[in-house]
Amino acid sequence: MFRQTLGLSTSTGSPKAVQMVPGPRLGLALALVLALAGCAINPVQEGQVLLATVPAAQLAEARALETKGDTAGAAKYYLELAEKAKPPTREQLRIEAARAQLAGGQAKEADKVLSETSQKDLTQGQQQTALLLGADAALQLGRPQEAIDRLSRVQTTGLPTELRIQRLGTLAAAYRLQGQPEQAAAALDELDGMLKDPNQRLANQVSLVQGLAALGPAELGRLSKGGSSNLRGWAELAQMFGSATSADAALEQRYAAWRRGQLLHPALPNLPQGYFGAQAGGYVAKDQIKVLLPTSGGFAGGAFGAAVGAIREGILTAQRTDEAANRPQVTFADSGKGKPGALVAAAASGGAKYVIGPLQKGEVDALLAGPALPVPTLALNRGIKSGRSPANLFQYALSPEDEGTSVANAAWAAGHRSAYVLQPGAPWAERLVDAFRNQWMAVGGRIAGQKGYAEKGDTAGAVQGLLAGADKGAFVFLVASKEGARTLWSQIRAAGGLPAYATSLVNNGNFDPAADQALVGLNFVDIPWMLADDDGPLSRRTLRRTKPAIGGSDQRLYAMGVDAYRVVPRLTDLARRPGSFYSGQTGALSLDGAGRVHRQLVVGQFTATGVTLASTQAR
Repeated sequence: MFRQTLGLSTSTGSPKAVQMVPGPRLGLALALVLALAGCAINPVQEGQVLLATVPAAQLAEARALETKGDTAGAAKYYLELAEKAKPPTREQLRIEAARAQLAGGQAKEADKVLSETSQKDLTQGQQQTALLLGADAALQLGRPQEAIDRLSRVQTTGLPTELRIQRLGTLAAAYRLQGQPEQAAAALDELDGMLKDPNQRLANQVSLVQGLAALGPAELGRLSKGGSSNLRGWAELAQMFGSATSADAALEQRYAAWRRGQLLHPALPNLPQGYFGAQAGGYVAKDQIKVLLPTSGGFAGGAFGAAVGAIREGILTAQRTDEAANRPQVTFADSGKGKPGALVAAAASGGAKYVIGPLQKGEVDALLAGPALPVPTLALNRGIKSGRSPANLFQYALSPEDEGTSVANAAWAAGHRSAYVLQPGAPWAERLVDAFRNQWMAVGGRIAGQKGYAEKGDTAGAVQGLLAGADKGAFVFLVASKEGARTLWSQIRAAGGLPAYATSLVNNGNFDPAADQALVGLNFVDIPWMLADDDGPLSRRTLRRTKPAIGGSDQRLYAMGVDAYRVVPRLTDLARRPGSFYSGQTGALSLDGAGRVHRQLVVGQFTATGVTLASTQAR
């Protein structure tokens, strides 16, 4: 995250023989560092001074590896150089290694390098850099609270403006993942005061207002009446924009009147246009998109064909909602008619500015194993291979693991610290539970008990055995279908009344006023689109009316098609702006250092009259 700010690229490779610069030059560098210590330390200047003691050719070789995208090799080179260096140059080289690893999506390795770096030998500036990088690693590893703790220890006095901006962006992202949108908004509000570029400010303000929408109507109402001066205004704008469908004349008049009454508020004059513009495609005239989807063989019909058709319809419907002047040309190709890399290259040579697809894991793995791609390409799945994606390749999937992770984050944000897991004995359920367990333990939660149940058997004994003597303040992670949850949730309440969080499996989008009374009070995570209650051109209401054949889980694939169309022109910007996200139909979409799109889902709850957005604010 910090490589651009510090003027370093990101790559790796194998070092040659390592020879460090002898004592006099090192002594001069240290003298310069000590001179800097007389005032506030600038970590960037300090790092440049310390690296001046490393032979220029060897340092250039490490940076060249980063430039080529070989971040793992660059990190190895830096670490081998560090073995021959003395403090504090040794620590600076380890910091460079961690920075390269983070740029390559190797957060676990970066976290290890930082944790094994001698703390007593770090200079004041290095301490700040290590905290910033450590927070970035923690965030990538799904430990937002740890990131917040580290960022709170950063001494911002003396930090260059770029690093202070990056700190606030990371802090906002951590608060958002922690389920604290109000605190995230406060960080973005502070960030707004530091930004100079009008376009950056507009993008930041759009993210701020979009993030506050996650509070839900009740919490927004509270904040708009009792929040601090700036946040109160932002909450009022979230309410105002949430009640509109476009930046039409009526909204512009309301907004202008609001600004006349809020002369000291920093909201920009063109915020309504920016807010609703962020919900459009983001293309310019004559842009071309090539979509690679499987349409032959087993994908020609049946369930697979319906799934592909839902994605296709989502893309095309989103395209139709764009203004004609900015509507790109969308063409489709069968991803089964050639090698993935060759298909992308052919699309680019044919004039495509962006590529969406392919869909199958094997096709994504083929792209991961290949060279950099000529144009931004959004694969609609995640490959098996880990590590950094080749340049211009991004991976986006409706992964079940995202749901397990989101349950852990939502439950932690709600104040729970102990969890009981109730799951069926099926491989798909184990994937969800593994993702939940990893994230729950990463944030500091405890698994108090775990029990399997037979989907077609008597589940009362399993529930009672799991929850006998349950911890107060704990919750149940319930992995079940909607039909199973009706029985299991009633049994959970009878066994002590612990709250429960389920996955989107319990929400098919059709509320049965009679049968679903058994689900009242049950929390679940889902994509925002499934909980929205609007009647816009991309809404579920419109889809049911115009394309009734798209139902069940294919509804979410339709929303995925919408988001794929809208996010692909924004991928480069998301990768560049720390803490940024795109508020999509399938969740708040953000990018990690490896080019993978992560979805932050919302929390819904069953009520007596239907499903509603639950508050995500920590208790």
